[in-house]
Formats: sequence, C-alpha cells, structure tokens
Amino acid sequence: RVGVVRRTYPDITILSYGGTVQLASNINTNKYFYLTQGTLDLNGYTLRTLIFSSSNTNTRALIDSAVAGGGKIIVTNTNGTPFSMGTTGGLTVLNAPDIDMGDSAVTQTADVTFASGGKTFGDFKVTKHKGNYKCIITGAPILGVLTLETPDVTYQYSGLKNTAATILTVAGIVAEGTVDYTIPIQSATAATHTISQTSGTNTVKYCTITNSIATGGATFNSYTTDGNVDGGGNTGWIFTAPPSSGYAPVILDKNLIFKKNVIFK
Repeated sequence: RVGVVRRTYPDITILSYGGTVQLASNINTNKYFYLTQGTLDLNGYTLRTLIFSSSNTNTRALIDSAVAGGGKIIVTNTNGTPFSMGTTGGLTVLNAPDIDMGDSAVTQTADVTFASGGKTFGDFKVTKHKGNYKCIITGAPILGVLTLETPDVTYQYSGLKNTAATILTVAGIVAEGTVDYTIPIQSATAATHTISQTSGTNTVKYCTITNSIATGGATFNSYTTDGNVDGGGNTGWIFTAPPSSGYAPVILDKNLIFKKNVIFK
C-alpha cells in the first residue's frame, strides 16, 4: 500500500506519484473523493462518497485487484455530476468496478449525471430515490448489468436518461416498476439513443420507454401487458406479447390404447 492521501476538509484527494493506494476496508464518507494522480485499488471493497471525480489529464488508474471482484463505488450527491470522468486523458479503468448512483435513501434535487468517459465498468445501478429526477449517462460506457431499482411508496423514482446519439452497451437490463411507480427510460434530449446487448433476453415491467433503439442481438421484451408504455421513437423493443396457442391441454387416460391414427381437432 504505497501512496499519499492528502486530506483537506471537506475533500479526500489521492496524489500518488507512481504508487498505489489500496483499500483495506470499506470507506463511508460524506466528503468528495478525488483521484488526481496514481492508482486507486478498490481491492474488492466499497467506497461510498458524495462525489467521485477523476477528470484531469494526469496519469491515474481506478482498478479492482481482488480475485473475486466486488469493488464498488457508491455516489450519493443529490444533483450535478456525482461521478465524473469527463476528461479521460491519462486515465485507466481496469477490472470493471461496480457503480451505484445513490444508496436507495436520498432525495434528489435535480438530475444526476454519470460522466463515464466511455470507460468499462461492472454492474451499474440507478437506485430508488425521492424527487422526480433521473440519472443521465454520458460518454457511451460499457456496463455490466444495468439495474433500475424498483421504486416504492417512500422512494418513488429511479429513471434513466441516455445521451442522445450515443451507444450504451450493457450485459443485461433489470427494470421492474410498479402500477403506481413506473420507470422511465428515455434520452436526455428529444432524439434517440441506443442500448446495445449482444445476447440474452431482457423483460422489463412497468416502464415508459421513449426514443430508445434496442439492438445488438439480445431480445428486449417490454410488453404492454406487463405495464410498459411505448412513448414513441423506439426501435427494437417488443411491446406486443406473442399470442398464446389458444389450445387447451388434452389429458389422456393412461390406459387408452390407439388402434389407428387419431386426429385431435
């Protein structure tokens, strides 16, 4: 564990010239966390902070060296850009740490932005929250499973806005709203975005989907019979459930013996 951690209230800044700062336990802070230079190794632990920022041109890296993985960053600021990698010169992200936007217990006062810098991350969650605002994803990242947490009577929102004219690549989508608290999936502006997944089947429920192009080879089920709404401008999402066969099962007596061909009508 080589490196220098400079603490200046109310922020934590890592300046590690050629070395690594490795977590030895979970960190829970209500301060801002800056990765300015050097390597931050989550080492399988969770960093919970108001804002995580590594937006500069210094040589730096965010990694998770734990063999089993599991490193995660949770950001809880209620507006602005809680996760910032807008400037990525000199930045490396390895071993795909997970990201949570919120902690399922915040009140957003505006949309919050995940400025990904186009990097590759692990599973990504937009947590349920108070305040009718959404999470904006910028930078066309590659994500693991994208989860939009199910809202409830206390924390009623968990919507997503993707940057228009960009491709968000995911390993899967989990989004199940409720009759009373639906989940919006839309663009940040009045144009289409793309969600790409190479294989698998997604089935979302009680979502309102708008200006979204679903592509890549996976199946994107968004049946209206599951409470979903086609908000227009969509391609690739399947809003009409396939028809049932319409045939009732035929139960045969186990002792029934057919002497000739029998045709059931």
